[in-house]
Amino acid sequence: MNSSAHMTIYSRSSIELEIRGSINSIDFLYPMGLRWSCTRCGRCCKDPEDRERTILLLPSDIERFDLQIDKKDFIKSITGEEPFIAEMLKKNGSCVFLTKQGCSFYDKRSLLCRLYPFWINRKGNLLIVRVDDSCSGLGRGEPLTEKFYKQLVGMSVRLKEGL
Repeated sequence: MNSSAHMTIYSRSSIELEIRGSINSIDFLYPMGLRWSCTRCGRCCKDPEDRERTILLLPSDIERFDLQIDKKDFIKSITGEEPFIAEMLKKNGSCVFLTKQGCSFYDKRSLLCRLYPFWINRKGNLLIVRVDDSCSGLGRGEPLTEKFYKQLVGMSVRLKEGL
């Protein structure tokens, strides 16, 4: 059960991905009948009132940033969260890249920012797509399709593998 006290029905699917020269079949579960469209409200870029939000960074995230500013101004190194190696810094509970106009780094944002309001848990060999029920974009737009979730899972696996 999720935080909005209703049961989420999941469907099972799989994708074939080439990882380091071999084809891998990746099984995953995704929520059925979900509608979502980003409203660009920026709430996901800030800590909610009840907890601190942590944005972990992959080596490929940091490479993609390719900034002219010192990396210590926006990330801190971490250990024990592999494959993640750093954490995005915040200023007053907001991402350092959040402006009044929105994300100043939108095209190069990290994997976790690209996935939001979704995230992916692993249970053995099965991946499970979860969703943050507090996102204001839920219930908007057309129902999400199996193809949408395949793209989401594929992007996640590729970036985590450094492909």
